[in-house]
Amino acid sequence: MKKRIKWLYLFPVFFAALCSCVTPYKRASNPAGDGYYDTKLQDGVYEVSFYATSDTPMIKVRDFAVLRAAECCLQNGYKTFVPLNRGDLTTVREDLEMDSREELVMKVYEERPGAVIIVKCSTEDNLFYKAGQISESLRAKYRLPKSNGNVFKDEKDKRDFIVGETDPDKPVIGEYNKEDWFK
Repeated sequence: MKKRIKWLYLFPVFFAALCSCVTPYKRASNPAGDGYYDTKLQDGVYEVSFYATSDTPMIKVRDFAVLRAAECCLQNGYKTFVPLNRGDLTTVREDLEMDSREELVMKVYEERPGAVIIVKCSTEDNLFYKAGQISESLRAKYRLPKSNGNVFKDEKDKRDFIVGETDPDKPVIGEYNKEDWFK
């Protein structure tokens, strides 16, 4: 019985450690903060950036930037979009260290993954990506709550959505070629 009680006390510690590694999908408080940040550049053109924790795979960071781009289009009455530009915002740190042969070597550490995408949106079905399908598919893939079309426009912006692991059994509808998008 005493062993069970010890494990019950340790469970919250393990759970907290596990949750500290996941990436939150949320609005960033500033352009360089963790989460997404979007800017309207002109009618139908949006720039979206997403920064995450260092434990986050780059593919998830890119997917979240695309998810937010699709949601920007939907929230402003658009149906489809096409990327105009995209890039990698990952910050790196370089250090000189001594190796086992006592020689100086340059070590490069990825500090914080980030991605940016600029999209042009349309109210017609004339552009390449359907915003609704991309949003629905990526939300299902990362097990995020379904969007009601107005999500992240009010107090929900302040709440973190804890992101679980991807579900490999759920295909991404209208999947984009991730390697071509972020070169």
